[in-house]
Amino acid sequence: MGVSYDENGNPIRKVIRVQKYSKYNPAPIDSKEFEKMVKEKCTIPTKSGIKVQSFGEKKIADFLWSNNVDFEYDVLVEFGKEETPDYVQRARPDCLIKGTKIYIEYWGMKYGNSNKPDYDERAKIKIALYQQEGIKLIQVFGEDLQIFGCSILREDLIKANVIKN
Repeated sequence: MGVSYDENGNPIRKVIRVQKYSKYNPAPIDSKEFEKMVKEKCTIPTKSGIKVQSFGEKKIADFLWSNNVDFEYDVLVEFGKEETPDYVQRARPDCLIKGTKIYIEYWGMKYGNSNKPDYDERAKIKIALYQQEGIKLIQVFGEDLQIFGCSILREDLIKANVIKN
């Protein structure tokens, strides 16, 4: 991705904040505390031995493992360190396919869920960040996973040359 520069020669990056703080997503916390919090939510074992947060993520992780796809689960990624070291954007994709610029996001909560009003907004922000950074995003939706299993994910991975037909 090309970088634009201001009149002083400083790199300009589109400001996309992945973390938005509100009454639903309050103040930032210490990164070690956050990591601990995330790991505590990962209680569902998968075939590969990792633990995930939901049964939808389990289906996806088991599918990837069964198809010999080398992936990382819920890993922190940083964007913009090289261009703007003082402003680094961070995200945690559900799955990152190792050796590629392909991320998988599982949108397990139904859009418009009144119990999670910031969910749609955070999803849109993540999608925009991935587009800005040239990441191929494979989106898996909860209802599709329930109805079709991993067949849509399989087709997306075949199109991306991650697995063979």
